[in-house]
Amino acid sequence: MSACIFLFLLTCPRFHAESTLLIVQASVMAADGATTRSIDAQLRRNGVPPPYEHNPVARAVLGDYPTWPRMIGAGYAELTLESLAISELARSRHKVVRGLRWFVPTVGIAGHAFALGVTIGGAGQ
Repeated sequence: MSACIFLFLLTCPRFHAESTLLIVQASVMAADGATTRSIDAQLRRNGVPPPYEHNPVARAVLGDYPTWPRMIGAGYAELTLESLAISELARSRHKVVRGLRWFVPTVGIAGHAFALGVTIGGAGQ
């Protein structure tokens, strides 16, 4: 189902590719946050303390022990700043700079997909 929606967004002529990338990134971010939250809830039910955030960049934003409201706020801020960066890069006079607008959401997608893999991979331990 989600693949059909993604293909529709890619083929819709009035929908920008940058918006599609941001939607994909939001989906990966939601999956990453949901798995982190479910693992956290499972650990708390078993009497284990919540997992410590090891990533220093994420720790600066989310704190030592990430909570769901902080993850949602950080994700919203990240998508908002990236959409502003994409629109500014798209308006540049320089073709090379305009080409960088694809790089911004791609890095975000890769980073959150990696974090999702680490979270899922570490869940069995």
